[in-house]
Amino acid sequence: MCCWCQCLECIHNIPPLNLLFVHFSDSAIRGDEAAVAASGAAASMASISVPNPVPSATEDAENIRKAVQGWGTDEKALIEILGHRTAAQRGEIAVAYEGLYNETLVDRLHSELSGDFRVLCLCLTFQGVILH
Repeated sequence: MCCWCQCLECIHNIPPLNLLFVHFSDSAIRGDEAAVAASGAAASMASISVPNPVPSATEDAENIRKAVQGWGTDEKALIEILGHRTAAQRGEIAVAYEGLYNETLVDRLHSELSGDFRVLCLCLTFQGVILH
């Protein structure tokens, strides 16, 4: 994988993400996960699913804080929040987080996470902040 490359070939090969691509592939949606796994081919991504009703940015910021406080990090909670919001909503969450806790969400995620998961969360957060 390239250092900071965001091309689809590199993204499809990041270990935590390649399972998402298999999960949302056309074959997996039809129920043919075995064929996708056996082929080893990169799958196409589906649209994100945003909860209805969408929690407020403040509520999401509080839940992110709970996910990163104490020993360890609740990665599933971070995925549920950051992975199921639009870029604009993630931007609002970042602003709410900074307003509530006097630190940026980017700084907190950078200090709490590591590896490819850190890169993913920071990319999602930066995208929301840049677009906001």
